[in-house]
Amino acid sequence: MARLVLIQGPAGGGKSAVARAMLDGGEVRILADNTRLWAAIRDVRRGPDGRFPERNSEADALDALLAAYVKRVVVRQALGRNLDTAVTTSVAGEAPTYAGIAAEFGSEFEVRTVDPGEAEVERRLSRRGRLSGQCLRAIGRWYRGGRR
Repeated sequence: MARLVLIQGPAGGGKSAVARAMLDGGEVRILADNTRLWAAIRDVRRGPDGRFPERNSEADALDALLAAYVKRVVVRQALGRNLDTAVTTSVAGEAPTYAGIAAEFGSEFEVRTVDPGEAEVERRLSRRGRLSGQCLRAIGRWYRGGRR
């Protein structure tokens, strides 16, 4: 029986590192990660400072919908092939959605929360001590259910 692990927490909280460690350690075979999907959809690369460039806010809504759709397709395809899978989210309240997908395939479901705290997340996402509107919205999706 396959297993689905939802790794949840705020943007900038460290979910991707946990997910990559699970993949590298053989704990899961498939990873549907927000950052990787966004970068692939937009065909963007990390900048010289190691961060991804700022998103274009006009395209955020469409890209977010596309990434959410792709994540769910990847999860369903992987579980359908009996592959242990991890998926990341920075939106609070998505556990029931992924628990339902796991149930569709008779898969085990586990939630891991990675949250170093709001002050640390703000420090990680700030550039020269300032947070962009995009970062403020991302932080709000986790700590205030989408509001900031």
